[in-house]
Amino acid sequence: MWIRSQNRKRLVNVGMLDICDTRIFVSELPGQIPKSGICVGKYESEERAIEVLDEIQENINVLEYDKVYKSRHEEMYAQGRYVYEMPER
Repeated sequence: MWIRSQNRKRLVNVGMLDICDTRIFVSELPGQIPKSGICVGKYESEERAIEVLDEIQENINVLEYDKVYKSRHEEMYAQGRYVYEMPER
């Protein structure tokens, strides 16, 4: 999944995500530790960072459903966003 950073300056193909306090970090490789990776967003609380992570998870769920649907049907209507933009707040 692609994620655009909160400051809109980075577009990252994400392998893993992690929350550290109020910040969300990503790594481009699945085995890489995200906390040593790229910070894509900072929020007022850890609870808000978790809410944003929940939104990302929901978007991944929709994209995965679309993949299954496409493999079973010729026509596909993607409802998920292929690039998730980190919210400012």
